[in-house]
Amino acid sequence: MFFFVTIGLFVNYISLKLAFSRSHSNSPTIDSKVFEEFSRILLSKDDPHSLPAVLVDLNSFDRNIALLRYQMSSHPETTIRIASKSLRVPYLLQRILSSGLPFKGLMCYAVGEAQFLSSLGFDDLLIAYPSQQLSEYRILRDLHDHQNKTVSIVVDHPKSINELNDYMKGISRPFPVILEFDVSFRALGGRIHIGARRSPIRTIAQLIEMIEFIQQLPYLHLEGLMVYESHIAGIGDTNPNHFWLNPLIRYVKRMSMSQIQQLRREMKQLCSKYGLNLLNGGGTGSLMAALEETTVLTEITIGSGFFQPHLFDHYQQNLAMIDHFHSAFVPSCYFALPVVRISDEGEWVTCAGGGYVASGRPGWDKVPLPVFPVGLSLNDSEGAGEVQTPLRIDPNLKNETMNFFEQNRVAYFRHAKAGELAERFNFFFLVDGGHIIEIVKTYRGYGQCFF
Repeated sequence: MFFFVTIGLFVNYISLKLAFSRSHSNSPTIDSKVFEEFSRILLSKDDPHSLPAVLVDLNSFDRNIALLRYQMSSHPETTIRIASKSLRVPYLLQRILSSGLPFKGLMCYAVGEAQFLSSLGFDDLLIAYPSQQLSEYRILRDLHDHQNKTVSIVVDHPKSINELNDYMKGISRPFPVILEFDVSFRALGGRIHIGARRSPIRTIAQLIEMIEFIQQLPYLHLEGLMVYESHIAGIGDTNPNHFWLNPLIRYVKRMSMSQIQQLRREMKQLCSKYGLNLLNGGGTGSLMAALEETTVLTEITIGSGFFQPHLFDHYQQNLAMIDHFHSAFVPSCYFALPVVRISDEGEWVTCAGGGYVASGRPGWDKVPLPVFPVGLSLNDSEGAGEVQTPLRIDPNLKNETMNFFEQNRVAYFRHAKAGELAERFNFFFLVDGGHIIEIVKTYRGYGQCFF
């Protein structure tokens, strides 16, 4: 028995190692000149910058904005709402919005965040997650009734909806709310569940009941519906870290997306019947599917695509984008760690810091990915550490790698998710044409922390 358990663990270990090693080779090709420019900027003898640091390649960032505009050019009735959670840098949020349509409005992840962004002059703020805190009801009322901001919040449960309605008693105009419909994949009576657990509203009958319930409340106004296909947008289907699951994931996605599109067609009819103005869906990882529904969806939410963190490298839709639009989203955000030692005769390099692991189900795909110099990989027994991160040097690329480190004591990484990186840094460096053109504050740099 012990023999078979040992063999099983060994096979799983080798499978994970092979999968993880492949994750590097599946990353998009990035011009080494970008990192050479970064190093020249960061390590300048005249004006050296403290590390770790985050750098945004504005040329690539703007290219992603332009790609979205091109993709939406044949769908003028549908706008893009920016997911602020995926950036958390007000300057960059404003850079996107100021470019005009199809970009319109922000999807916030916290009431306090909406209040903060409002203080900076932002408007059209949809808060995508419910709240039951009286202190946050007070903020919502102030934004809506005293500051006259366009602000709304997602709701999904009668108890909290009643509480919000009671708190808004006496306001000059009803407060806008958005109902969320849960389209997670379920089978075998709910024993199989794939997707975020976001709402108890899961059938059209339940939705109609909730619509009619809210429309009877005097101090709330039902603005529309949010239908986010998290298991389509948030799960890669060419991921080398679980390559044996990819065929099943693609099958579930296709089957589930067909059901979701049918549901949203029914919801569109309900919007017309009940006078609702908004039907929100989509995400970076499901954009191509959402584009098929622009006669149904009034807006599509996009966030991660502006930075293209490495989790989004592993989607079949990237190939579909290239086929249809001759381009996919490109990486635009990196972080740089200082190298503190090279050891074992050039087999290992150690960086200071780096433990910026993404939220969600734990796994190798949630850790940062070293991208330059090429040939670096994480130690599978340590991963990315809060204080230090050891990296193995590919022996086949040792000379090239060591030549780079002789000139530049820095290694570059991509984060697994987008905006979460901003929680660890006060500033982002915006780089264009080989120069830092702006040093901009993150939420943290403004002294803000919402969770």
